[in-house]
Amino acid sequence: MALLACLLASTTPSIAAASPSPPSATAPANAPPETSAAPADAFGPAYPAVWANRTIAVFREPLAGVAPAERARRAEAVLADLDDADLREPVTVRRIRYDERWVSTVWVGDRLALALAPGDVSVEGRSQALEVADAVRRLESALAAVHAQRRPTVIARGVGITLLTIAVAWLLVRLAGRGTQALQAGLEKRFRQREQSGGRWGEYALPLMSRLVGVARWVLYLFIAYTGVVVVLEAFPLTQPLSRMFAEFFVVRLHQFSRAAVGALPDIGTIVLILLLTRAVVDGAGMFFDNVHRGRLRAPFVYPETAAATKRLVSIVIWGLGIAFAYPYIPGSSSDAFKGLSVVFGLMLTLGSAGVVTQLMSGLVVVYSRALRRGDLVEVDGREAIVLEVNALATKLANLNRQEFTVPNAVLTTQTVRNYTRLAETGPIFLSVAVTIGYDAPWRQVHALLTGAVAATEGFDADPPPYVLQRALDDFYVRYELFASLHQPLRNLPHKPHLLSQLHANIQDAFNAAGVQIMSPHFEAQPEAPVLGAPAGPPPGSDRA
Repeated sequence: MALLACLLASTTPSIAAASPSPPSATAPANAPPETSAAPADAFGPAYPAVWANRTIAVFREPLAGVAPAERARRAEAVLADLDDADLREPVTVRRIRYDERWVSTVWVGDRLALALAPGDVSVEGRSQALEVADAVRRLESALAAVHAQRRPTVIARGVGITLLTIAVAWLLVRLAGRGTQALQAGLEKRFRQREQSGGRWGEYALPLMSRLVGVARWVLYLFIAYTGVVVVLEAFPLTQPLSRMFAEFFVVRLHQFSRAAVGALPDIGTIVLILLLTRAVVDGAGMFFDNVHRGRLRAPFVYPETAAATKRLVSIVIWGLGIAFAYPYIPGSSSDAFKGLSVVFGLMLTLGSAGVVTQLMSGLVVVYSRALRRGDLVEVDGREAIVLEVNALATKLANLNRQEFTVPNAVLTTQTVRNYTRLAETGPIFLSVAVTIGYDAPWRQVHALLTGAVAATEGFDADPPPYVLQRALDDFYVRYELFASLHQPLRNLPHKPHLLSQLHANIQDAFNAAGVQIMSPHFEAQPEAPVLGAPAGPPPGSDRA
């Protein structure tokens, strides 16, 4: 007991080299059996004594007035001071009665290495004898490793294994690099061939496959490096525990992953089944709305003009329900990471969706009011254009210059849109031209000249006949407006600007031939002679036949 107190109270490990304790301090032959120790961490945190990269023992309670951390430090100092002769000495255990308890002391030859108290056990209810036996086993393994590490042949063997491992790893890295490059080249060649034969997804799939091959290449590199580190650490006795720790880490993670993958198979099967059923329902709904759009089916509250948009909305709703049903079966959906991601996604959607929701609601108004459809000739913001596409967020138009422009649906719902095509299916469509003629021209003659210009222009119908309205009697002239019905409106409406241009030219020719002046622009005094355009013919100064 005096020796134990001297060891724990000393500051140098040399005191442990004293002679063995007297017989009165060691456990007698009829010593009582060891009882279960105190609960783990009953006296505070655990402090391990680490030597030769191995945990020899763990201290959890003070002993002889020395804290567990100091006990661990002193045990490490004693073990580090062992010489080559001590490394070959046997490890023995002696029990000493101290402070009304039995303390197990562990000796290396005649040197006291450490002492284990009843409160130093690692598991609640475990006997002190098992704890001491584990410490002895770890200490013997550490002594053998340190003794082997000091032999030149062992070091030479470890260096040779290290060099051989580096060479093999370098060769495997080169093979992995060339193999993945050949695989990537083969994929590129195959995708190019499919593109030439009419494939549509090559330009999107090729970059994805290239990145996947690159990821696989780096995974192989890391696996080769990881395996090489494990082999090199295993070649030296002192670093064998580190090697086994690395290998165990990989095996444990692989085992956990495989167990998680196998355990997730039923949920993955359920997800696949839900998605397949969702896809089948979406395809069925799509076929229904496609037939309505083509006019093959009729359904209440579903019109051919809105069938395409309704198909998209119904598909979104069905897929949303399918994903909602499948979400609980996603592996890890109940984890904190998924919950945090859901919160972040919801916050982003809330902050950034105000404008999008406005455009979507405006798009619904435009689509379901059936104000516009593909191919309609419309006037938006004073510009005439043909509707190319009506989407959920915006409408695409093309003007006479073959320039495509996009108008947000929120703009369409706040402006007046003039549609020239909508009523062309149910009756005649009239185009109008306004002119101003002086009071000196008989109005009957003006009417006749205007209707005659319509008859001279191709693209207008004689039934219903054109007619003229006198819109206003201004100070200097009368305002006439000519109305003429289009021939085959759906076909000729896209050519409306050209038809109006030809009609304007025929009106000028008719009035010039009749000697009637068109009073536009405005004038300040009545001219002595009518202001007329030059008659049609060759330009002045040219040779006449």
